[in-house]
Amino acid sequence: MAMWVRLTVITGSVVLIATMIAVWIWGGLGAGGGVASIIGSCVGVIGIAFALLSKRDQQLTVTVNSTGKSSTSHSGVANTGVTAPSTSGGVMSAEATGDAEADGGTSNSGIILT
Repeated sequence: MAMWVRLTVITGSVVLIATMIAVWIWGGLGAGGGVASIIGSCVGVIGIAFALLSKRDQQLTVTVNSTGKSSTSHSGVANTGVTAPSTSGGVMSAEATGDAEADGGTSNSGIILT
């Protein structure tokens, strides 16, 4: 989360809590409870909307460059590249990766989508 978003959320939370406490003190517990319900509902809707909208803008970017040597035996995995789920999307690259040697296992020096 970006720093300006964190500061906005923290500032907004402090203002809303202070408002709720002020209404409790000067308006009574009944009015404070009503304000608390409205504030909680608004924050929930805003949080859900933010989560749904921000997911669409994010893309996975993975870059592997100049890795070392990896080796394995039996049923192990030697990986000097990238292994990711095929649903990851985004941009992936593996350049100048090291040697991956497997004696009875699996080796990868590039990109494997599972």
